Amino acid sequence: MLALLAPGFLFVAVSARPPPDISGDLEPLSKTLDVPALAIGVADLERIHFIGACGVLGEEEPVRLDGRWDIGSPSPTIPG
Repeated sequence: MLALLAPGFLFVAVSARPPPDISGDLEPLSKTLDVPALAIGVADLERIHFIGACGVLGEEEPVRLDGRWDIGSPSPTIPG
């Protein structure tokens, strides 16, 4: 089983073979967007077509396809 997590999304697919890894193609896009790390998954209701990740998170931890991403904000809560 393969699961891709992104803010607000969870894609789960069961497949005999993993989707193509496009991580090597993401580095130029990461530099263009000026972001330290980037992950992408392209899926439809049938399957995951492509997955990829590049860059570093936090204290220079390399991004991995099976790694965890903290998507919470480090800023303090704003009282309402």
